[in-house]
Amino acid sequence: MNRRWLTVIALLIALPLFAAPLVSPIPDQEPHLSVTSEDSGTEPIQYLETSVQYQNLSNPAQRILDKSFQDSTTVSVPLDEVPEPWASLAPDKRRGEATYLQAVRNGRYYEVRIERFLPQPPLPAVVLRLGPLAVAIALGDLAGYFFLTAED
Repeated sequence: MNRRWLTVIALLIALPLFAAPLVSPIPDQEPHLSVTSEDSGTEPIQYLETSVQYQNLSNPAQRILDKSFQDSTTVSVPLDEVPEPWASLAPDKRRGEATYLQAVRNGRYYEVRIERFLPQPPLPAVVLRLGPLAVAIALGDLAGYFFLTAED
């Protein structure tokens, strides 16, 4: 096959592969709520004014706290799935701003940090855009090679 035809074929494949990731947006991430808790012992935390009783919370709110109580892990929940009172306690928009409160459960006090954040785009969404771009660039290089080495 003639190298000029190979150049045309490589470019016809490379152009859509190059254009598709550029025009397809990465899906918007919904705001999430981050809940982190730390066991503070049996004494109330003096510098925290807001206090909630674990047994007075709704079942979804108790599940979020239970997850965060395990090994003091951070729980991330989409904002539209967040039960009250967490959604109303979280600061509105500023990054790094958090609300602190104490939760009382079985005579133990837990310092709970609540923060809103926008999560990073998921890795598969990014890879699905970078992969075709890399292939398109390689095909463009190959097309340039075929064009420059073609004989008249």
